[in-house]
Amino acid sequence: MRGFALLGILLINMRYFAMPLFRMNDPNFPGDHYANADFWSWFGTNLLFEDKMLALFSMLFGAGIYLMADRGWWLHYRRMFFLLLIGLFHACFLWFGDILMTYALCGMVVRPMKQLPAAVLLFLGLSGVMFSFGQRSFPTMLEQLQPAAQETELEAEHGEVQPPAADEAQKVSLSSRWVELRNRQRAAFQEIFAPETEREAHTGSWWQLFQWRLQLIPWWHGAGFLLSELFRCGGLMLIGMALMALNFFNGKQKASVYASVAAVTTLLGLAVVALGVWPQTMQPLGHVQAAWDGQPPMPTGLQRLFSSAYLSRQIGIVLVSLAWASWLLVFCKSRWIRPLLFPLSSAGHMALSLYLSQTVICLLIFEGWAGGRWGTVRYAEQLQWAAVILAAQLVFAMLWFSWFRFGPMEWLWRSMSYGRRQPWRKASPANSTSIEPTPIEPEIANPEPDSKPELARPDPNAEDSHP
Repeated sequence: MRGFALLGILLINMRYFAMPLFRMNDPNFPGDHYANADFWSWFGTNLLFEDKMLALFSMLFGAGIYLMADRGWWLHYRRMFFLLLIGLFHACFLWFGDILMTYALCGMVVRPMKQLPAAVLLFLGLSGVMFSFGQRSFPTMLEQLQPAAQETELEAEHGEVQPPAADEAQKVSLSSRWVELRNRQRAAFQEIFAPETEREAHTGSWWQLFQWRLQLIPWWHGAGFLLSELFRCGGLMLIGMALMALNFFNGKQKASVYASVAAVTTLLGLAVVALGVWPQTMQPLGHVQAAWDGQPPMPTGLQRLFSSAYLSRQIGIVLVSLAWASWLLVFCKSRWIRPLLFPLSSAGHMALSLYLSQTVICLLIFEGWAGGRWGTVRYAEQLQWAAVILAAQLVFAMLWFSWFRFGPMEWLWRSMSYGRRQPWRKASPANSTSIEPTPIEPEIANPEPDSKPELARPDPNAEDSHP
């Protein structure tokens, strides 16, 4: 499943590499009119993949944390620390959209919760996810508290009302700071992602892009983590831990159970996501112009519509990602389909390496200091580029594991975590067998040592792959 999630993530990440941020949901890009191929490429990826693959990978990361909890605290936090360093390097020197830092920090936070019952983990996870989605969908709820708080403080100064109680004042102060941080982040994004500023960065030299990226990181990763990603990714990890505790992710349920869950979550998830994606089509299809000329502020009715649509899409993310997981578990149970999953299993074993290599490849294609295609590639063409990259990565992963035990970055991360150089090459490459697919990945599924090839044996590499 990790291999599938990783490859699906690239379909969405292509937008971040290839086009301006504020046109990522405009199928007309790079012009003013769309072709059918562009519209359906945009609509299909939004419906099936946008945020769903990241959610699936986050849940699998949580499942890995749950499975490896008995390996010791020191190993877990060493691994998360070095993953944080890898992510920091990736974000500073390669791509601002790095997810590794978020995973490392969330992994540090959720690890102590492993001892909680599955029902509590599930409740906390869903609560965190819904909080993240809700405050991003309806930010005005918090904003309305700020003027009320200021008015109360002013009246208290003039003796017109009693000062608020200490706990009430603390709540108001916290909400005010939250709103202030989010408004500062929004203002920073408007400045950093201003069309000309972003274009100059992506079409200029490597140094220009580096300087632009450094301005963005505190707001994208710092404020973004506190305001949203801690609750979203952390919540999804807790859901993954709960599903592992319930013996869902380890493949121990019957195929009929997975098929039933897959059918229900597919129907519900796609319906909910479609309700959220539909309003996204209004502006590029020209249906918004009658109500709004495009200049701020957006009319209240449209603002509520788009906020509700966003919340609908986010709720559907959890359902559709669970549907993808369930279908993959069904396929793992089928002796006819299972052999076809060998390439995905290989990719899952070196997901960290493939994720970082996707960044390097896309930089070489799109950035101004390299291929120079940034801002010119339509949606359908982006998917064509992604298909070529993914096919090459699947072949590379299968060939790599004919000779080596771990992916290159997985080996480096593992060696740093254990404080010593880990064995890398296989003893007898000529006699190596393929990595057999299992419900999550061989090392997470914990197969019997004598029934699987060497790479399939459980080891502390269970979390080594990340999107």
